Amino acid sequence: MDVDKFITRAQQALRKRNAPQAIALYRQVLVAKPGHPEARAGLLTAFRRKAELKGGPGMLDRAAAKAARAAVMPLRGGRKPEIVVKTCDAGLERDPTDAVLVGDLAAALEDLGYQGAALATWMYRVELDDRDVEALKAAGKLHWGLREIDEAVDCLERAHRIDPRDPETEKLRKNLAAEGTLKSTRYETATSSKELIKDADAMRAAERSGRRHRSGAELGEDAEKLTADVAIRPENVDARRQLVQTLLSSGRFDEAEASVREGLAAAPQLDELQLLLEDVELRRAEATVAAATDGGERPAIKKARMTQATVERDVWGRRAARQPSDAIIRLRLAKAAYLLGDLDLALESFQMSVQDPRCKLESQRGLGACFMAKGLMPLAKRQFEAALEGVGGVGGDHGKEICYHLGLVCERQGDNSGAMARYMQVYEVDIHFKDVAEKIETLNG
Repeated sequence: MDVDKFITRAQQALRKRNAPQAIALYRQVLVAKPGHPEARAGLLTAFRRKAELKGGPGMLDRAAAKAARAAVMPLRGGRKPEIVVKTCDAGLERDPTDAVLVGDLAAALEDLGYQGAALATWMYRVELDDRDVEALKAAGKLHWGLREIDEAVDCLERAHRIDPRDPETEKLRKNLAAEGTLKSTRYETATSSKELIKDADAMRAAERSGRRHRSGAELGEDAEKLTADVAIRPENVDARRQLVQTLLSSGRFDEAEASVREGLAAAPQLDELQLLLEDVELRRAEATVAAATDGGERPAIKKARMTQATVERDVWGRRAARQPSDAIIRLRLAKAAYLLGDLDLALESFQMSVQDPRCKLESQRGLGACFMAKGLMPLAKRQFEAALEGVGGVGGDHGKEICYHLGLVCERQGDNSGAMARYMQVYEVDIHFKDVAEKIETLNG
C-alpha cells in the first residue's frame, strides 16, 4: 500500500470539501498502519471538517459522543486499548469537539505504543482549545520521548504561561532541563554502570557522548577507528553513517562526501545513503553560513544564507518528491523557497504543511508572509490573525512578531487606526520591540 498516495488523495478531498472521502482514505491508511501520525491527525481534521460543513454537531451527535465516553470509562488505564480507539473514533466522528474523547483516544494510542499518533491526537486537542494545559503537558511529554526537544520545551512553556502555579508543569520543565544530556546518549538503556565499565572503550565512548562537544583529537580518533571498520565491512551502513557524522563534526566535508559516494557506488539502491549524501550538503551549507557570520561582513553573510537556502530548497524538494505527505519536509521546503522569493512554491508547501498540527502555527505565519509579499493583504491578515490566536495572544515573542505584522498589513491597507491598535498591543508588553515606538509616533503625528 502506497501510504503517501492515500494521504495526498485524502488531503485533496478535504480541500474539495469532500470530508467523507477523506475519512474513508485516512481510515484505509490506519487499517494498514494503525500508528501513522499523519493519518491520525488527518482523520480527526476530516471529522471536524465534516461537522463544520453541516453546521456543527447536533444534539443527537453530542448524545452519541456522550454514550461513547460512557462506554470507554471502564476501559481506561490500559484495558483493551484497541476497543477504546474504535469507540473513540466512532464518537468523535459524531462530535469531533469532545475533548474528553480526544484525551481517551490519545491515551489508548499511547498504551498501544503509537507515540506519534498519540502526540498528533493531543495536538488536535490543543487546536480545539489552545489553553488546554493537560493536552500541552501530555504533548510535551511525548515530544520529549520522541527526542523532539524544542517542541517539548515549547509545549511546556505554553502550559506554564497559562498556569504558572501548576506543579506538574514546573517539574516537567525542570526535568527537561536537568536530564537533557543524559537522555540524549545511547547508553541510557544500560541497567547499571557496571555494564559500561566492563569495556574501557565503551566507558570512554559513554563519557564522550555525554559531553556536548568533543576535542579535535577525540574526533580524529573516532574517525580513524570508524574508517577501519568501514574498510573491513564496506556494506556496514551504520558504521559508514557514524563515520560520516564524525567527519562532519570535524568539518571534513569533502571526506564525508567521498565516503558516502563510495558507499553509493557499492550499493546504489540504498535510500539511506542518498539521504546521508543530502545531509552532507545541508551541513556544508550550514558551515558556510557559520564561517561568514564569524567574519561579520553583511554581504558575505547574506550570500552564504542565500546559498544555504538554495541547497535547502533543492534537498527538501527532492525529499518532498519522495515523501509528498511528510508535513515537516514540506514546511522546511516552504521556508527555503520563501527566503529565495519563490512564493508560489512556498505557498503550495505551506498550504500542505498547515494541515499537520505540528506545523500549523509556523505554516500560518509563513502563509501570512507569502500573501503579504504578493500584496494579498486580506489573506495575509486572516492567516496572521489565526496564528496570533494559536499562540494565545501578544504576550510571548511569537505573539509580538505576529501582532507587529498585523500592524504592517493594516498600514498597507490604509487602515491607520487598525495599525495603531496592533502596534499599541505590542507596545503595551514591550516598548523596545523593533521600531514599534516610532511607528506609533508616526501614526500619531
